[in-house]
Amino acid sequence: MVFIGRRFIHSLRGKLMMAALLCLLLPATFTLIAGDYLTQRIVRAQVVDNENKSLELTEVYLSSLFDNMVRVSNGIMFDNNIVLALKENWQRYKLGQADPAQDALDAKDIGHFLSSIASTMGNVYVTILTVDGHYFTNYQFDLFGGFTPANFLRMPWIKSVDALPGYEIGWIGLVNQYTMDGKGTEPYLLTMARNLRLPYGTDPYAYIVISIGGEQAWGNF
Repeated sequence: MVFIGRRFIHSLRGKLMMAALLCLLLPATFTLIAGDYLTQRIVRAQVVDNENKSLELTEVYLSSLFDNMVRVSNGIMFDNNIVLALKENWQRYKLGQADPAQDALDAKDIGHFLSSIASTMGNVYVTILTVDGHYFTNYQFDLFGGFTPANFLRMPWIKSVDALPGYEIGWIGLVNQYTMDGKGTEPYLLTMARNLRLPYGTDPYAYIVISIGGEQAWGNF
């Protein structure tokens, strides 16, 4: 049997059959390996492409949110009525001349302006804070929790905001939740601040603090 098998293998017929088998198996094996490799490459490229698109969408979304925050602060900074009211408040503070009636009128006018921002810009929390502790907001804060917007004057980051040149914005980062709207749902707020100062002055007469919720910034990603 061994002798017959050897003759068969070495025969022309046997060689032709071996060649035929190899011709069938080798291309199939190569096609299988190449196909698997190409499939992995395509899947990997698709994953990378999807991740890049997701990052681009995230960047566009966050950029839009930050642009809105800057736009709000610019709207306040260049509103003649608000700036005049804040300057007059600062002058009364420097001269020690309190005017409760004018303070009440300013609170009404500025509060109306900030409320209009809240209705058009969504969850953007705006604080206008004077150096003597007067404040105007478009949100409710947790007074019973011991917080008022005047507390911002005692925050460590207020010194860096003091040092900012005019028209520049300081990105504070995440601060503890201070609004009633987000209490219990968003522990932190993404916050920026800038100072308002006279062209010839060295000390600010007021500050603008603007925050958005963390969930608003990255909750969809």
